Amino acid sequence: MKRILPAFIILLISVAVFSQNDQTTCNLGFSFKISNNPNWGNNEPIVTEVVPGSPAEKAGLKVNDIILEVNGNGTYLKPSHTIMSWFMEKPSDMAISIRNFEASFKPMHIVKDCRPRNGLIEAQLAPVFSFYSLEDVQDRKFIIPVKTVINPDADFFNYRTYDFAPSDVSSREMDERINSIFVRVLSQLGLKRDSEDPDFIVQTFYSYQNNPMFKTDSPTRGTYSGTWRFDVRNDRMVKIPVFDPTQPVRIDDVMYDLEFGYRFYDRKFTEPGRSMLVWESEVKEKLSDNYGLLDYLEMNLPLILSK
Repeated sequence: MKRILPAFIILLISVAVFSQNDQTTCNLGFSFKISNNPNWGNNEPIVTEVVPGSPAEKAGLKVNDIILEVNGNGTYLKPSHTIMSWFMEKPSDMAISIRNFEASFKPMHIVKDCRPRNGLIEAQLAPVFSFYSLEDVQDRKFIIPVKTVINPDADFFNYRTYDFAPSDVSSREMDERINSIFVRVLSQLGLKRDSEDPDFIVQTFYSYQNNPMFKTDSPTRGTYSGTWRFDVRNDRMVKIPVFDPTQPVRIDDVMYDLEFGYRFYDRKFTEPGRSMLVWESEVKEKLSDNYGLLDYLEMNLPLILSK
C-alpha cells in the first residue's frame, strides 16, 4: 500500500510559517495536499499528517480532515500556496473549519507554537523527545498488497452509518469477532453503527488455508528477511510471519495462504432489493508460520482501512 505524493504539495507547516518581522517561526504541526479524489474532498486541501504534541493535534485536527476555510477564506479550488499564505495572516493563531465523517462543518482554533527563528527552548524540544525513543528512529517502510476497487460516483462524505451483512451460522462466531475490529476502527474514523437504517453495509470474505506443498525441511526455510508492519495498538513497528510481497518466495516455504476482503454496499441511495458497490478491498498474503486470521486482522485491518 503506497502513496506517492509530490514533494512540493506535502508541506510540513511547521517550517513554512514565519511572522511578519521574519524573526520568529511558528509551528502548526500538520501537512496537507490538494485532493484530486472525486470520492473525498475533490479540489480541497486534505490533511495528510498531524505531528504528535503539535498545536494542530491539540486543536483536534486529524488525518483525512477536509479543510474548508482558513481564517474565513474558502479553500475550494484554491492552490496550495494561496492557502499557506492565509496561515500567516495572524501572528499567534489561526482559525480553520473542517469536514469529516463526524461533522459537516466544524470550526477549530489553532494556537501557533512560536519561537525565535534561530533558537530552540527545552519546552519545545520536550514533546519531540517524549514521543520518540532510540528504537523508534529507524526508517522502516512496509507494503500491504491490497487491491482496491472504488465507485467513482460515490461521495464518501454522504456515508455516516453502517451495519454488517447477515452471517451464516457456521461462521457467525468468527464474523462477530471480525466485525468487532471493524467497529473499533470505523468508530475512530467517525462512523457509527446503525442496525435500523445504515447508509452502507459491510460484507467480509476470508480464507485461511494450509499450503499442501509446504515442507518443514525445505533448505531455504528461515532464510527470508522478516516483514515489518506498524501496530497501531502499541504505536510501533513489529515483525510478523508474513513474507515480503515484493520478494519471490519458494512455494514449499509457505505454511499458510491468507485471503481477506471486504465490500461496502450503498443503502442510502439505492432502491430496496438492489445493491451498489461503493468500495471493495482484498489482500492476499503468504505466511511463514501459523499467524491466525484474527491476529493478522487485529494488526493489519486498521492499516488496510486507512487506505
